[in-house]
Amino acid sequence: MDQKDWHLIDELYKNKNITKTAEKLFVSQPSLSYRLKRIEQELGVSLFFKTKKGIGFTSEGDYLAKRARDMIDSYHKMKDHLLNMQEQVSGTLRIALQATTPSIYFLKY
Repeated sequence: MDQKDWHLIDELYKNKNITKTAEKLFVSQPSLSYRLKRIEQELGVSLFFKTKKGIGFTSEGDYLAKRARDMIDSYHKMKDHLLNMQEQVSGTLRIALQATTPSIYFLKY
């Protein structure tokens, strides 16, 4: 599974409707249904079932949907951390000052 799959499952869990989820993710309904079947085959468990109102989640699907939200959050935290690492200051800072009483006082405190 990749990042797109996590978003797909998370969005489907919110909407409980394949058509609305497909529209929200800008994909066709058949390709979304195909991807869901591939995820079920990859994991070897049934995750979804059809209802009159849309789609329901099995207990395994419910667990996966909650993990999908965790995976998305974890990915964003990791990405933010990596981007912020570049902004850390490192190295040697050299300051040239004229040796006056105020500057010496400032550097000591």
